Amino acid sequence: MKIKFIKRQTELDCLDRAWNRRTAQFLLLAGRQQVGKTALLMEWLRQNQPRAIYWIPPATSPVEQLRSFSQALYQFMHPDARVPDGFTYYSWQNAFEETALLAQDQRLVLLIDEFPILLKANPSLASELQIAWDHRLSRSNLFLCLAGADRSSILRDILSYRAPLYGRASYKIELKPFYFGESRSFFPEQSADNRMAVYSFVGGIPAYWNRLKHFKTITEMIAGEFLDPNSIFQADTRRLLKNFRGRPGNLDKVLNALAHKAQTIEEIFWITGLSSARKYLRLLIDAGFVEQRRSLTHFGSTPEKRYQLTDPALRFYFRFLTGRAAQFAPGEREQVMADIIKELPDFIGEFTWKELCREWIIRAGAVGRLPAFPGEVGSAWNDQAEVDVVGVDVLDKVIFLGECRWDKELAGQEVLTALVSKKAHLLIPKNGNWKVIFLGFSCRGWTHQALSNAD
Repeated sequence: MKIKFIKRQTELDCLDRAWNRRTAQFLLLAGRQQVGKTALLMEWLRQNQPRAIYWIPPATSPVEQLRSFSQALYQFMHPDARVPDGFTYYSWQNAFEETALLAQDQRLVLLIDEFPILLKANPSLASELQIAWDHRLSRSNLFLCLAGADRSSILRDILSYRAPLYGRASYKIELKPFYFGESRSFFPEQSADNRMAVYSFVGGIPAYWNRLKHFKTITEMIAGEFLDPNSIFQADTRRLLKNFRGRPGNLDKVLNALAHKAQTIEEIFWITGLSSARKYLRLLIDAGFVEQRRSLTHFGSTPEKRYQLTDPALRFYFRFLTGRAAQFAPGEREQVMADIIKELPDFIGEFTWKELCREWIIRAGAVGRLPAFPGEVGSAWNDQAEVDVVGVDVLDKVIFLGECRWDKELAGQEVLTALVSKKAHLLIPKNGNWKVIFLGFSCRGWTHQALSNAD
């Protein structure tokens, strides 16, 4: 299957800037599995054609990894020769010394993909690379790029203040999934509703978009890509969580609870029965899959924090696919399909639609479509009221309050009336003179009465 490379111009420009500085550069490229890190690197190499070594470490022993890297260097130095059987450098320091010599007089790119695999097999390698960088590599003409999907490993082993490589990276790119608006050019023949469904399945992950773009209907997408237990999607999801598992099954219990609308620690305790749920939540937050949120309109004593599973692919997997292996057999999938189609509108309204409305506030504020730019966007709640979409500009004392509706019918005047007359005064801080701006989001639009009374 030919993979379509789309956009990413900002990231390509960053790679260009690092390359064009003509001194030793250390770039870190992080991003979720399947978000397109390798595709980005391959596209940049295609556009620039530099002297380059691209290497992915095998998930084997440290000895085998050093041998693999040594042979990659040998193949680069002798492109027409066969690598001698068993060839390897004596140590990583020897291999890095050879790399420095290769970059001594000519610019050289060294791209190491999935760097956390190396650190998992050999944790001391970060210190060895730090020594090599400080003493030799940083004085050469090397452009070093380390890429990885394991966010918790990158935070702990590279970006942490105590990490050996702390402060060495001159550039850092965190590759994000595409936002919903970009799906229009990628799925030009699909309706907005169908594109929203795709976004609720997999978010903005380009590898999955490439697999789903060939289907004409949502039913075909679900049957073709999600209901086979041997599908790429299910295999990817299991692999995505492999590095974060504690006792078998416990992490799955927490993710399952979050995918079924549990938000507070008490709700998660009640559903999972796990006294260690906080530990798993911390692992998921560090991995970038879960967010801990606070009520944005409370600046002092706040209501209990809430947790949300923010990775759409994990959310879809744990809401609809886990625990149903017996129903995935050929001829037994109709019930799973029927359940997904029935629950999908509620699933989109509960998660995806609210997130996109919050994202709209950020984007609209950034381009001047709103009278203020909110520094924080989220939601607000207390014992008496809750609002789905909230933006706060603390400096100018502006609060945006928005209601989201994902219904089959037009939203009516009562939605706005409840927001303005009932919820606002229960949530707006009592101290300070706050300006409040009300927003309404409805996927089907608004009744004439609601529009005529909006002002």
